[in-house]
Amino acid sequence: MSSTVIILGAARSGTKFLRDLLGASASARVVPHDINHVWRHGNESHPSDALPASCYTERIGRFIRERVLDLSGAHADPAGVVVEKTVSNTLRVGFVRAVYPEAKLVHLVRDGRAVVESTMRQWRAKPEWPRLLRKAMTLRGPDLSYALWSAVNMARGRVQGRRGGRVWGPRYEGIEEDLVTLPLLEVCARQWTACVQSTLESLLEAPPELVHTVRYEDLTRNGEALERLTTFLGLPDPERVMDRYRDVLIGDADRKWPAAFDAEERDRLSREISPAMSRLGYAT
Repeated sequence: MSSTVIILGAARSGTKFLRDLLGASASARVVPHDINHVWRHGNESHPSDALPASCYTERIGRFIRERVLDLSGAHADPAGVVVEKTVSNTLRVGFVRAVYPEAKLVHLVRDGRAVVESTMRQWRAKPEWPRLLRKAMTLRGPDLSYALWSAVNMARGRVQGRRGGRVWGPRYEGIEEDLVTLPLLEVCARQWTACVQSTLESLLEAPPELVHTVRYEDLTRNGEALERLTTFLGLPDPERVMDRYRDVLIGDADRKWPAAFDAEERDRLSREISPAMSRLGYAT
């Protein structure tokens, strides 16, 4: 039976980068894109992505596990390691653990200022149609409600003058109200804060031997953080992961945010994210 690794990280924290690094292992079977619609199966009417563990049923759990196996291709390699990352899972770690009680949980954290700057650019960006088309090709009958929601979200975004959908990324509790009353900077800051705080609180309830935290800044500085992670995950061929790392290392990706915000925006941002930043050990 495949073992499972769940990468937990707020949107724009480097989760795709980490997922693709781990995918270099010959034993890894990677779900190639976020599958929020799969995780929300049976709970589509819930008003946010923050599903409590009480939303779990064995039927829902079986469905999610089966779809993850299908999407990762792990059916063909039951001895492999399934690697999955869906950024909205940061809001429902207890639910995720109910589906995968034995999974190893990798919490990837990143300076909230860099995340907010990157997230704001993503909210304003045009849809990546080739990527969305590839994802659409994996949809099945049970995913039709997600397809409908996505179409409506895109249409509402266009009506409101956005280049993409009205909502992008994890839907924290209250995001719909915030979109009406707050500027985008505060919405993105609250999105990051909600994801970080929810994950930290939930991981306190997880067995410590199943949890490993990685700082994005350490991950991009040198290979030591990645080496420690491959040891924690017990990957049989860490050298393949390290070779991929050396090929794709992007260097200092956090040089953009200092120039992106003026003094007034920095003050507003600080008011929103300082508690979570302090909890993660970042200076503000």
